[in-house]
Amino acid sequence: MASSVSLSSWRSAATGARLSRVRPSSAVPIIPMRAFSLSVTRLAVSEPPSQPKHTVLEKPTRFVPPSHGARLARKNLPKHYGPAFTPDEIKEQNNRDYPTMLPPEGTFAHWFWTSKAVHSWIAIGTLTVLGVTSILMNFSQTSPFKELIPPSSELFTDPTHFIFAWVHVIQLHHADSNQKAIDSRFTRLDDAMKRKMYQRAHGIEQESPITKIFGKIPEPEDQVEAEKLTMAKLEEKTKQAIVDAAGGPVETPIIPTSEPTQPRKKWFGLF
Repeated sequence: MASSVSLSSWRSAATGARLSRVRPSSAVPIIPMRAFSLSVTRLAVSEPPSQPKHTVLEKPTRFVPPSHGARLARKNLPKHYGPAFTPDEIKEQNNRDYPTMLPPEGTFAHWFWTSKAVHSWIAIGTLTVLGVTSILMNFSQTSPFKELIPPSSELFTDPTHFIFAWVHVIQLHHADSNQKAIDSRFTRLDDAMKRKMYQRAHGIEQESPITKIFGKIPEPEDQVEAEKLTMAKLEEKTKQAIVDAAGGPVETPIIPTSEPTQPRKKWFGLF
């Protein structure tokens, strides 16, 4: 306890002696450290900024990176890092055949691979051969005269007979197709004529709207008699065909006939 009291008294005595040495005889106000630091800060802020030591360049109109200049002479730059090629080396490079690249100019291989006419003829010829082959194969499988077509082996052993046999089969096929078309056309015309005569004989002929409104043109009696005679001959042929098919006479069935009804009058042929 005595030591602590002596230490505090020694500190107070030393402080008093230091203050007595620093303090002048005249009365000068003592400024605290905190107030001094604030005043220095205010003076530093109020002073104008000093000029920079380095030179400031003017701002450009647009940003142009130095590595991507607008007018760099890139076309004139060398494409290799070695010395320039001599004329003999350039000529040798033009005549050299590199792997995985087109042959050099002036050779047959270069003309063959770069000629548009050659490629066009190859494509058109291939398509033509495929088309003709498919047509011949289809004809040899669907023609009614396919038994007359010679085998393909005769093309090399006897080409003349092979060609003439094919031409003959094509002619037979064309004639058969024409005959079938003519028969089909006549069959349709005959059916239409028979249908029309039957409808006219039984009074069930379909009339067009013009005929219903304005009426039919009266037909001459000679034409009516000729149509009746033709109808009678047709019925006789039909009965004879039925008899021949049955192997004996066939009795005509009796069909009960009803009294004919008078056609209802219509206004303008419609109502």
